Amino acid sequence: MQDAIIVSTARTPIAKAWRGAFNDLTTPSMSAIAIRAQQIRGEGMQVVVGAGQGQISLVQQAHMQAANATQDATVRRLCEQRPGCSLMKARQACAKCSEAPPSSHNELAWH
Repeated sequence: MQDAIIVSTARTPIAKAWRGAFNDLTTPSMSAIAIRAQQIRGEGMQVVVGAGQGQISLVQQAHMQAANATQDATVRRLCEQRPGCSLMKARQACAKCSEAPPSSHNELAWH
């Protein structure tokens, strides 16, 4: 394992609150906001995508899993259109955003 240092981040907006301003955006649209924000800084990017499902019912999880394949492909296309960007999916579904940085650190350290 090699050392991995995360030097900057740009995350998606918190959107799915009952009256959130971003409530109607799709996952790829929210991902595009974060990818653009990082691109404006002119840095290379390693995009980490987590599930963020939290505590939802099994029926909702089944619907989300079906939608995730399409969303993943869209986010991958967004990333491929930007020079220096690469995409990595977190190995486990993260229930909260605070779990993504440690997960991505471990993934990067092993690559």
